[in-house]
Amino acid sequence: SLLFRGAMTGRFLQFPSGSATFRNCRAVRSGGCLYLTGKLQVSGSLDFETTTAEYGGGMFVEGIVDASRSKMSFSNCHATASGATLWASGTARLGIVVVEKCSPGMLSAVLVAKKDLIAKQVMIGGDTKSSIELNAVAGGYAEVESMVCKDTDHCELRADQGDIRLGNLRCPLGSGRVNSSTGAGCRRCPASMMSLLDTINASCQGCPDGAEICLPDRLKMPAGMTVDPQNFSMALHCANPSACPGGELAKLHLPENVTGSQIHLED
Repeated sequence: SLLFRGAMTGRFLQFPSGSATFRNCRAVRSGGCLYLTGKLQVSGSLDFETTTAEYGGGMFVEGIVDASRSKMSFSNCHATASGATLWASGTARLGIVVVEKCSPGMLSAVLVAKKDLIAKQVMIGGDTKSSIELNAVAGGYAEVESMVCKDTDHCELRADQGDIRLGNLRCPLGSGRVNSSTGAGCRRCPASMMSLLDTINASCQGCPDGAEICLPDRLKMPAGMTVDPQNFSMALHCANPSACPGGELAKLHLPENVTGSQIHLED
């Protein structure tokens, strides 16, 4: 494993195997840890920790990125303009990308490829108090097999040309999958809607009638009522009111003829 504590520049850089860590890097303009004017080719593992630049907080590549068999991790990476983790002028082919507690700058983009963005898995996390947009952006088309968003209200895969292929998407509780002409991702559920299941491609559902409290990530039903475990928008009146004491959804008692096995909620 290699450890770097400063910026590297060059035309072509190759990491054929093993791992390398870049830590505490800063650049005034572009490429906090790496600034390349040709090609980055990676088959191993790259970790970036605590990096800052105007464009490409972790790295800036004036060319293409060939890393479809690699894993890249970014933690506490920042960009004042765009691309907190990576900014590439060409196509970026990525394997697994993990982004945690990175601030994307004015353009709300943690990951930027000015041509096409292709990745196997992208995991984007903010922090527990973040409501900022965290987006992966492509100038051409964007194709990601699976994306996980956590601890952020707004996380999206965008493509300027509108050609987006996003497979499985996991959103945090209180947010649901939204597809548009220029993007696909997680957005906080609006008023009178909720998303309480930790499942793939979950969408926001309408609040059930009779709910005492219904927020994007919280539902409370009165005594004598519960909800259909496969459709939380559907309120159910219990034949035996004493069997349904009410309360927060995680504490609701479901009628005997209804299974709650599909419910997966955080404590």
